[in-house]
Amino acid sequence: MGWPTHKTRARLPAQDLFLAGLRTARPDLERWRVGYVDAFGDAIRGKPYADAMAEILPAGSTAGSYTVAEINALLDSDKLDAVVYPFDESFPLDPAEHVARFVRRGGTLVDFGGCPMWAPNRNGVIVSKTPDGKSVGGLIRERFRIDVVWPGPANGLAEFARTFATDAAKKAGLKPDPNGFPCYRFFDRAKLKAGDKFIPLTTVTDRNGREVAGACVCRFNGDFKGALVLAGCGGDRGGATEADQARHLLQAMDVADSLGVERFFLYEFRAPEKDPFYSEDHFGIVHADFSPKRTYTLLKGRFGRKDIKEIGEDGLEKRP
Repeated sequence: MGWPTHKTRARLPAQDLFLAGLRTARPDLERWRVGYVDAFGDAIRGKPYADAMAEILPAGSTAGSYTVAEINALLDSDKLDAVVYPFDESFPLDPAEHVARFVRRGGTLVDFGGCPMWAPNRNGVIVSKTPDGKSVGGLIRERFRIDVVWPGPANGLAEFARTFATDAAKKAGLKPDPNGFPCYRFFDRAKLKAGDKFIPLTTVTDRNGREVAGACVCRFNGDFKGALVLAGCGGDRGGATEADQARHLLQAMDVADSLGVERFFLYEFRAPEKDPFYSEDHFGIVHADFSPKRTYTLLKGRFGRKDIKEIGEDGLEKRP
C-alpha cells in the first residue's frame, strides 16, 4: 500500500477529450451545470479542478466542487447536468446510488483516468470487496454496462497504447493529434443493451484486429436515459503532501495490524522522481537521492533502523 506525493498539473487533465465527450453526450446542451466530487469528498481539494472546468466550459456554464452530502443533494434535485469523478481510478463510494439514479433520469457521468470506478473510497478507506468477496467497483461497472479491455499479451495492447481521434470526436471539436492520445485502459460495447449507443472518441486496433476505444461515450436508451463519458487516460489529480503520506500509511498499518494482517508491504521504498507529475515516480518513502520523507522518519522512530529495509523489500512482519 502506498500514497504518492507527485505535483498537480495546473490545467484540467485531457481537457480537449473532456469537452468532446460532453458535446457528444449531450449535443443539444449549450450550457452545462457540472459538479466535481473528490474521492475523499473534500470540496477544497477539488476546487482547482472545478475552476479549470469553469474556464473551458461554454459561456453561461457553471462548475463547482462539492462534499459528498452536497453532491448527493444536487444530484437528487436535478440541479446538475453532469457529475465528474476524480481524474484517476478512485471515486467516492457513498454517492454511488445517487449517481445511478441521476444517470437513470438522464444525467451524464464523466470518469477519466483509467479503469472507471476501480477504487471505491469511503472516508479515506478503499472498500474493494463486499462481505461475500465480490468486487465493489466491478459490481458498479456491471450496473453501468461498462466493459473494460485490459492491456496485455492476450490482445496485444501495451500499457499507454496510442489511440487516435475518431470522426465522431473530430465532429465534437477534438483536434487530431498525429502522436495519438496515450491510454492504458480501453473499452468496447460488449455489455451494452439493444438501443444503447457506443460512440468511440479515440481508438486503437488490437492484435486480433478488434478496434477498441481509449475514450468513449455511452448513451443509454431504456432503463437508463443518461450517458457516460469515459477515458482510459488523463489521470493526474495530484498527490498527497509528505505529511499526509506519513499519516495515511501509519494509519493503514495500524488498521491492518488490528485486523490481524501478518505482513504489510509499503509501495514503495525509493521514489525515482523522474517526472514531477507522474504518480508512479513518487510513491517512495525516501527521495531519489535517498534523503528521507516524513514517512521514513516516523517509521524509523516506531520500528527502529533495522526494519526499514524489511519494510521496503520484504514487508513488515507483525510484532507481538
